[in-house]
Amino acid sequence: MNRSQKAKISILLSEGSSTSARQTLYALGGRYRIDVVDPAFLCQCRFSRFVRRIWPCPPFRTDPAGYLRYVVELLRRHKYDVLFPTHEQVYLFSRFRDRLSQLAGLAVPPFEVLRRMISKQGFLEVLEELKLPYPPTVIVRSREELLRACEQFPVFIKVDHTTAGEGVFRVEDAHQLPPLLDRLNRRGFLDGKHVILVQRPAEGIKGAVAGVFQDGQLVAYHCDQAVALGVGGSTLCRVTIEDPVAVEHLRRLGAHLGWHGPMALEVFRNPQTETIQYVECNPRIGETVNPTLGGTNFCEAMVRISLGEKLSPLPAPRVGTRTHQGFLGMMAVGCRGGTRREVLRELFRWLAGKEPYAGGEDELTRPGQDWLSLAPAIAMTVQLLIWPKSARWVVSRTVANYALSAETVEKIDTMEFPE
Repeated sequence: MNRSQKAKISILLSEGSSTSARQTLYALGGRYRIDVVDPAFLCQCRFSRFVRRIWPCPPFRTDPAGYLRYVVELLRRHKYDVLFPTHEQVYLFSRFRDRLSQLAGLAVPPFEVLRRMISKQGFLEVLEELKLPYPPTVIVRSREELLRACEQFPVFIKVDHTTAGEGVFRVEDAHQLPPLLDRLNRRGFLDGKHVILVQRPAEGIKGAVAGVFQDGQLVAYHCDQAVALGVGGSTLCRVTIEDPVAVEHLRRLGAHLGWHGPMALEVFRNPQTETIQYVECNPRIGETVNPTLGGTNFCEAMVRISLGEKLSPLPAPRVGTRTHQGFLGMMAVGCRGGTRREVLRELFRWLAGKEPYAGGEDELTRPGQDWLSLAPAIAMTVQLLIWPKSARWVVSRTVANYALSAETVEKIDTMEFPE
């Protein structure tokens, strides 16, 4: 497909608030016509020269039926070539995969398969089927069962359906448990019906193995290792590495499920014991600037698969590629209660290219490629220097634009396709 052919292809992104959406723009922008749907007027992707239009839509999390009606109306009216899920909307699109594929190109797995992998319990069951390693885990459904499972600390308490760490809690000791139990009880998660995982911490260094599949065949892959962690334990700085064992595990998993589209697994690698443990599955495109800079463009592969092109395996990404999410380092300082001085210190480290940012390119703020990307970084820097603790509110509000909660899952499972 040449450049002139790509310029005629129109793509609709499923949201514009997440870091995944912003990074998708860097991978595809300038070659395709890209529009975005998002409930937030000032979402990240509004500040990009690569976006033609932002369509204001109903909130996916609280009104998935309204969101779907709006997306379907856009697809019918504007005849987009590709519907591109950048975050948890993949669950909704997979639910109506056959109907949506009649309106636009769409690369998502079958719903019964995705439903397993987007559930933390389902993911563990698949790991068990393939004999892939994960930390010791107990599944509970009540307050009493949870208390019995917390015999050792620290532990992670995980709600079955959560996004961006908002339902994952690290409990350091028994004193932290009662307030968390009260919080879970208020949200209805200890009613004996909802699944909660009690998981021991994994051993080693955090990283990921990600890939793009076409009908169960792995056509692109990427492995990274965290250099520094940010908000909620997410990866702030990363470097591309080789990990043939993890790639083979991912290949087996995709073939076992007949996966179609992207998938990323969070993994901990223990260099002392040379073992790995998987802790999370993200059945979506994720953050792709690092592999794109390393020569493996996941998003481009997704577009081509969505359009029905049969892909040959892409080259392996370049090892040693370092990237970071600069202004999110300041957000992490604010989220943990840091002071203005600490925010300013983190800003200096980022701008001066000090560790852990040394030798890497920014994944979010790339003025040489998209000068408008400076706007979110400048706005958040000013806000955090005025009010550091506002970081928690910003993160919560942003995640709410694309998160998949247990309530959202229940609504989608019983929805009808709009006629």
